[in-house]
Amino acid sequence: MWKSGRIEPVRRLTERSIELRLTLQGGMPSASPGQFIVMEIERDGHPMRASFSLAAIEKDHWLLAVKVARPDGVSAWLNELSSKTKVSIAGPFGDFNFSPATRQVFIAGGSGITPIYCLVQEAFRNGIVPVIVYANESPADAMYLKELQHWNQQGACHLIEVYDRNFEPVLDGMDFRETEVYVCGPSAMNQVVQGILQRQVHSPKNIQIEHYGVPTQQSEGGTVLWSSRFAKSKRIELKPGETLLSAATRAGVNIDAACLVGACKTCKVKLDAGQMECNGEVMQSGQEVLACCVRSNGGATAMVSPVQGLSRPQWFVAAVLAGLVFLGMWNVPPGLGMSSKGSMNTGHSNLDCESCHRPASGTLRQQLGHNARTAIGAHEHDWVAVGYAPVTNESCQSCHDRPNDRHPVSRFEELRFASQRETLGPHRCVNCHGEHTGKRIGKVGMDYCSNCHSDMQVKEDPIHPSHAELAQGEEWMTCMTCHDFHGNHIMEVPVNMQDRLRVEEIQAYFEGGKDPYSDDKKYRAKSDD
Repeated sequence: MWKSGRIEPVRRLTERSIELRLTLQGGMPSASPGQFIVMEIERDGHPMRASFSLAAIEKDHWLLAVKVARPDGVSAWLNELSSKTKVSIAGPFGDFNFSPATRQVFIAGGSGITPIYCLVQEAFRNGIVPVIVYANESPADAMYLKELQHWNQQGACHLIEVYDRNFEPVLDGMDFRETEVYVCGPSAMNQVVQGILQRQVHSPKNIQIEHYGVPTQQSEGGTVLWSSRFAKSKRIELKPGETLLSAATRAGVNIDAACLVGACKTCKVKLDAGQMECNGEVMQSGQEVLACCVRSNGGATAMVSPVQGLSRPQWFVAAVLAGLVFLGMWNVPPGLGMSSKGSMNTGHSNLDCESCHRPASGTLRQQLGHNARTAIGAHEHDWVAVGYAPVTNESCQSCHDRPNDRHPVSRFEELRFASQRETLGPHRCVNCHGEHTGKRIGKVGMDYCSNCHSDMQVKEDPIHPSHAELAQGEEWMTCMTCHDFHGNHIMEVPVNMQDRLRVEEIQAYFEGGKDPYSDDKKYRAKSDD
């Protein structure tokens, strides 16, 4: 659910607000105007979360408009940003969405303009000229005010600015028949506007109100007994007005959560016994409730447990167990204290594992957890290496770098060898030599040259039969009896076929036997030094 992202400042909107660009690793997921994301940051060594509406949705990034809410919060941290910074993102969430009605009225207060700003642009795309009522303490505090005023001047919308908190004269004169109304602002503003609209709007279904956070409710304190799968039951004491999620966090009980406002449903738990209260509604035993919204109703001790599925710590336990099973079934380099895949290749017996195998990315915990999730289909990512990464060309060439190489791996990256790369992979050293095969050449045969040289022609060919005739007769086993593949041996290439090496000698060489070409080489492996 959580994705890695980067946030960077774009411009200041007001003295206390900023516009930011957000990009996510792996691309941007689908999002709708009016939705919000949850951002997690680390400040002073402690994780902090906050929700922010999307101000604009582009293919490769989203824009956020953030006003400082409190000096020690995420919003203040974002307003102090000066460069691109890593963050974790969940979402988007929310059902404050655009409805294609002919008449549209948007009512925003303060930073509530953020989702409204995104929805208004969707109205423009649908050919609608909306009415926008925008309330602020002063014009200097109004985010996106210049843009809204410009649209108003162009006739794209009808903008009404309110600075005295008096909405009644503005709204009383409006015709709300067959009109979709969107409201977003502080709770006090929302309540006032909702009261006015309920007297004038024929159908409440045509009113969408986006609240900031979970409305504070008066409730009595109480006790909840938390029962989890992998631990003993734990008593959680809820203070008056406190949500189950807040009390659980304080008590050291981990309940997965994201949006904190009841939209994403991540913190859903099951009420096994007793009663609790959620937004004025009494929740009964057997119901599923949202921990970020539900509070004690002061009655008998309630019993709560996770719904189907595992929490994040439980996922980790399961992932580690599954990962250990995979490790037990899979031979890895002995650097992890286990046996290797097989015997060392010829010439590698004096090497340790780290000479070829580099540590894999991430910690062992991350590697095991990732592969366990891959195994059970919890995500769509491929397997990752555990402990050590696969051997790469760079590992091989750190010892076997030869500027004179007749068949460098870089040659096989050329466009003309695309089909060979697909079927044979000659652009990777290990696809010919193999790894832990106990041989010198463990994965290809002596007829390997046929894959690229089937139409070979040699000008002024010195041998008889000619190279073209040998290719035509599919005498591919003879290639290596005259030529060494990498051209590193100091030797004379025979002109007469009777002077060539025997096929059996080359096959023995592939298997790890004596070198029949020459004892002298232009470059020697660094491990031989």
